[in-house]
Amino acid sequence: MESWIDNPNVTAVIFAYYPGQETGNAIASILYGEVNPSGKLPFTLGKSLSDYPPNGIYAENVSDPHVVFEEGNLIDYRWFDAKNVTPRFEFGFGLSYTTFSYSSIKLKSTPGKPTDGVQLTKEPFDGKATLYDVAYTVTASIKNTGSVYGCEVAQLVCPRAADV
Repeated sequence: MESWIDNPNVTAVIFAYYPGQETGNAIASILYGEVNPSGKLPFTLGKSLSDYPPNGIYAENVSDPHVVFEEGNLIDYRWFDAKNVTPRFEFGFGLSYTTFSYSSIKLKSTPGKPTDGVQLTKEPFDGKATLYDVAYTVTASIKNTGSVYGCEVAQLVCPRAADV
């Protein structure tokens, strides 16, 4: 991407990921301003292969797709932060044809063992039973401050309890 992303003729980049059968219509609607994009990246995009940990699966080693994860918990944006690498697009990046403001942000802890909002699943998960417990509730008011209709995806990144 670095070979063309800063070219003055490149006026838009849309990362559509797995858009489905209406791919063409959806992308055209965004490019022509009929629909306002509101998605945000769920991962970090580096500028080159060397920006990533040395364990990724790429074209040259695809016949033996094996990943060791020697970087520990330095996954995605944590790797970029720890190694002081400036990504091309950071985790949570996304653009819109409008702007938004956040206000009245409130954090409320749930006393005791919470039950509201717990989604029981049939996953064969062997982790801690508290994985799906609601420990905190965050609320905020989001206002479209621009002149174009749009939707906002609010993202909240929380540190691990040991890091607080």
